Amino acid sequence: MFFTRRRWALRVIEKMELRSTDQLATEIVSMIIQGSKQFSEMDRQVGSDLSKQEQILMAAAALNENHSAIHRLTNEFDVSYEEAQKILMDAQNAAYELATENDFKSLLNSSWFKQ
Repeated sequence: MFFTRRRWALRVIEKMELRSTDQLATEIVSMIIQGSKQFSEMDRQVGSDLSKQEQILMAAAALNENHSAIHRLTNEFDVSYEEAQKILMDAQNAAYELATENDFKSLLNSSWFKQ
């Protein structure tokens, strides 16, 4: 399938109830895709076999703990630190919902998704 990462990042955005054409949504999609590529590289190094969909959801869940992501949102979109954290927490919650809907058990049991 083509553009799997982008399609799943957009699914996270939809769950967050953001318009995919918003600049904020575009930035979050970019951060999620970038993060998933980092997870992909780590997966290769440790011999894990997460799908691209799972890598996207892990990246979305991890954004909330990523100070660089929070900093990017506060600088580029004139939101407070707390607002940026809330936006990224919404991404984590959206990723959890998608993982649940798609029965990604390996993700649901990970520390990123402990609710």
